Amino acid sequence: NPQHVTILIRGITTGMTDFAEIMREKLRKGLITARKARDDISAAVYRSLMSALDNASSAPVDLPGPAMQTRGSADVPRNVIEYEDVTELFRKEQEERITAAKEFRSYGRNQEAVSIEAQAIMIERILKEMKQI
Repeated sequence: NPQHVTILIRGITTGMTDFAEIMREKLRKGLITARKARDDISAAVYRSLMSALDNASSAPVDLPGPAMQTRGSADVPRNVIEYEDVTELFRKEQEERITAAKEFRSYGRNQEAVSIEAQAIMIERILKEMKQI
């Protein structure tokens, strides 16, 4: 149940380069808390949002030409993701869940719909918490 886990969004860690990094750290802490509480819905949301942030901040790969990394280098430049970008990304994740829940209901799969609706509600709570950062 998402109400049983405190959403760990408050506080800014120094040394972060963009808002996505701040959120990634908060989501990581939330995931740890959710896993300890055996809260599968919250854990799924945290994992999903972390993946969405990682995908959005990934640098595009240039297929033709030399590799971007030099020998021994593991650092690859990442796209900078700011507050507005994170908000838009999380809203899309929320909308996808709302749409999926409606589809599940239309097929009579109410249990799945309730689970997905709980995820959408949790994302809304995260979005509200983000405004305080």
